[in-house]
This record gives sequence, C-alpha cells and structure tokens, in this order.
Amino acid sequence: MIDDVRDSYDASVDLYTEVNRGGLDNDRLRREWTAEFAKQAAVGDGLVADLGCGPGFVTNHLAQLGLNVVGYDITPAMVLKAQRLFPELTFEVGDITALAVADSAFAGVMSRYSLIHMPVDALDNAFSEFARVFKPGAPALVSFFAANSAERHGSPFDHKVTTAYELSPTPS
Repeated sequence: MIDDVRDSYDASVDLYTEVNRGGLDNDRLRREWTAEFAKQAAVGDGLVADLGCGPGFVTNHLAQLGLNVVGYDITPAMVLKAQRLFPELTFEVGDITALAVADSAFAGVMSRYSLIHMPVDALDNAFSEFARVFKPGAPALVSFFAANSAERHGSPFDHKVTTAYELSPTPS
C-alpha cells in the first residue's frame, strides 16, 4: 500500500504541485483553522511537524505564522519539490506511522489529508505514532475526506492520484 501511494504521488508531483499551489488562499475556514492551530502550537515553543507535507505549501504557511516547522512526506519527489520551492525550510522523507524522532519531539502536528490513503486498519498505527511524537498537551490538526455516515467509514473511493478512503470521526 505505501509503495503504491509513494509511486503514484512521485509520478504526479508536478501536476499535484500546480493544482495545490495557493490551496489555503481561497479557503477562509482552512486558514482560520491553521491560524488557530499555529497559535496553540506556538505555546509549546518547539518544533512542529507537517505530516504528509507534499510540496510544502502548508509547511511554508506555518513558518510564515511564526512556527519552527519541519515537513515530512512519504514521497521523495514531493520532498525534493518542497526543498526546491522553500529552501529555507526543512523537509524529510518519512513514514507517518514510524517517524525517526524521539518521543515527545513535536509541539504540534498537522496532518492535512495524509491519512486518506490508509485503510482503516492502518489508522491505529498512525494515531499511535502521532501520540508518541506529541509533547504533552500539544495540538493536532487532522483533515480528511469525511464519510457521510459512520457506516461508510473506510469506504474506498477513486482519488485522482490513488485510492483514498472516506473516514468518520465516529466509526460504527
């Protein structure tokens, strides 16, 4: 599964980057959520992780909001693109279910649509890793495609890059 996701995003990095350029610019609600997340993460006075950072647009936005931030992505081509677009920031190839960092390493974790390609039986690994890398009291902002009902939690759908899954915050 991870190989398919990585390979699919590697193959579409330029198109994905172009389509998502300025992604927060026209979405007031996402900008507000991101600003509130940044405000809460700043209290922790430490490094913040953007997990599934893609080409780095949100990582850069978080840095502009004053956070010390690092972007992680499973896709080497996305990390390379992010490094080219934002050379002053740090980006690393990393699996969000097994980050090479110490426990309690992050003052906040943002994960925008990086869980959508994980089948529901893999989500526990991701959330366990998030909990491991959080400093106590650190905020998280997690975005995903919401299922219309708890019964649809984990239903696959055709995503432009590779199969994605609807998720429900209250699965049945």
